[in-house]
Amino acid sequence: MSTSYSIAAGQKSFPKVIADSEKGDPIAIDRHGETVAYVISKARFDAILETMELLSNTELIETLRRDQAGLTTWTALDALDDDASPRTRRVLKKGAAKASKPARR
Repeated sequence: MSTSYSIAAGQKSFPKVIADSEKGDPIAIDRHGETVAYVISKARFDAILETMELLSNTELIETLRRDQAGLTTWTALDALDDDASPRTRRVLKKGAAKASKPARR
């Protein structure tokens, strides 16, 4: 549930506005009954940035779509051979195009 303050009330109790935002919910700032801004915690802002970065990764989005379509299976790391690289390998189900191997570092 979002809390809201008028600009004047927010100015008078700015430390409370910040404390309320740190609880996780965005705080609406209103002018004449209309929301004109939000105050959010650093943690919330960082999470938004991370989400935007992930959503801009086209390879990740394509992989997620393939997985949601049931075109991938996953192998647990502990099931891989000792000489295999330490990452989860994607194995496409029969009939799907082969996945390209990521570049070695």
